Amino acid sequence: MTLAKEIQADYVCLDGLTARRKARRMGLLVIGTLGVLNLTCQLGHLPAQCYKRYLIDLTEKHGMHLSPQLLNPLMKTK
Repeated sequence: MTLAKEIQADYVCLDGLTARRKARRMGLLVIGTLGVLNLTCQLGHLPAQCYKRYLIDLTEKHGMHLSPQLLNPLMKTK
């Protein structure tokens, strides 16, 4: 976060709630893994099929907890 502040980064990519809160207190714009995936899909750099596969992999293979309220709309909108 210190480096992001020093180089005036547009965003800092963080998933942990504590780190995200600290980054925001430091005045940094935060984007998480889901935000990066969603943005790349919206910009056409990631096909929707791959986007959905990555979401499934994050939850099933890598143990990222996503509530059904968050995951279900993401799976349907792409």
